[in-house]
Amino acid sequence: MITIPFKDQRSADGTRKQLQSLSSKIGVRLQPVFTSQKIGGVLKTREPKPEIISQQCVVYLFKCGLCDMACVGYTNRHLH
Repeated sequence: MITIPFKDQRSADGTRKQLQSLSSKIGVRLQPVFTSQKIGGVLKTREPKPEIISQQCVVYLFKCGLCDMACVGYTNRHLH
């Protein structure tokens, strides 16, 4: 069995037609198996985002990496 990565429907249809043509020439039934990987399996995030990012009405604290300054705030919007 050979697994063929799934790109899009157009390429899958073209591959299927080519395999059917080859199948009739060699006398063996060939049927493609397409697989699709989730993007999360291919691209890994370096560090997970905290769940607070998608929440509203957040109190936040930012600390400066260059000096000792800090800022405390509150937002009704999504924190990005």
